[in-house]
Amino acid sequence: MEKRVSYKTILNSMLYGAITLIIYGCQSPVEHTKVKDNEDEIIYDSTDITVGNQIWMSRNVETVVFRNGDTIYQAKNMSEWLQAGMEKKPAWCTYNFDSINGSIYGNLYNYYAVIDSRGLAPRGYHVPTDKEWTELCQYIGGDSQAGRKLKGMQLGGENMIGFNALPGGAIYIDSFKYIEESGIWWTSSENIPHTSWTRIIEKNSSKLYRMFAEQFCGFSVRCLRNKQKT
Repeated sequence: MEKRVSYKTILNSMLYGAITLIIYGCQSPVEHTKVKDNEDEIIYDSTDITVGNQIWMSRNVETVVFRNGDTIYQAKNMSEWLQAGMEKKPAWCTYNFDSINGSIYGNLYNYYAVIDSRGLAPRGYHVPTDKEWTELCQYIGGDSQAGRKLKGMQLGGENMIGFNALPGGAIYIDSFKYIEESGIWWTSSENIPHTSWTRIIEKNSSKLYRMFAEQFCGFSVRCLRNKQKT
């Protein structure tokens, strides 16, 4: 039975420690990927990574437009961010409203942007479900080790599969928190009304944590390539 607890409680009670890495030989980079918007402007340019049967983007989402070309509302202060949440309006910002943080860690989005029918993910990709994050976690050794294997060096990891998880922080409730300490990513899966599932990686922990949060919070997003139809 999942219990809803605050991020502060969880982050203060995490067990820190190093766990021996298990190296898998089935993860490898795929071809260089360029994704364009409707006007053929490149909005994603990177090397994706293969993990089992999944192909993940190797960096966090930075788009400011939906897949159909519509602009995503940019909150430029906390009042605007909170108002968007009250209205259940899709919104994004950078940590501390500083564009430099966006260029390093990607943008923070509320859940309403994640599930908007216009599409936050570029063509050929989607925001992964809770189940798809679980599949990733299980493939690389389970939640006790997955965090360490997904971490980039800024999170104290070795980036062993190229996922490069970064400590981009979050907007939790009404303030910025956890930058350079934690990375938190939305899934596309709701839990109970007004809350949805996330994944958390901590700088000083080897684990990949699963918990749910209010949908007006601001977290990072990592996309997964759509599976080819056979």
